[in-house]
Amino acid sequence: MKKLLCLGLVSFSLLSGCATTPTASNSAKGVSSERIYSKEHFTKTDERNTPLTIVRDGGIWGAACIHRVYINNKKVFALKPNERATVYLKPQEYEIKVDLAASSFCPYSQVEETINLEPNSQHTYRISSTLSVNEALQLIKVN
Repeated sequence: MKKLLCLGLVSFSLLSGCATTPTASNSAKGVSSERIYSKEHFTKTDERNTPLTIVRDGGIWGAACIHRVYINNKKVFALKPNERATVYLKPQEYEIKVDLAASSFCPYSQVEETINLEPNSQHTYRISSTLSVNEALQLIKVN
């Protein structure tokens, strides 16, 4: 009986740890420069002056995986858990794609969202992962 109870508690702990935990933008670490693939997106200009921040959740689920972020099909950066990146874009509509490359730890998964960046406003999204087959990756608007 004790073994069954212990097994149940361990199983519950593991399954509850399979969804990611939201990370606040101000407590996330900045993306490492070695995972920035399009440096021009990280510089604010007169034309590209609308900030878009993407924060990756923390937690054990997917911790060994890197999430790659594409803007209009161009790979811009890749995030590890509890990291964030702020890019500067023209105020217009964009296709944002986040994917996980298939590996021994992580099956291939992706999510795509069309977002419209309004001028003179901050846009923040978070990347969330779950065990769900239909929603393994989610890009969630924070503000």
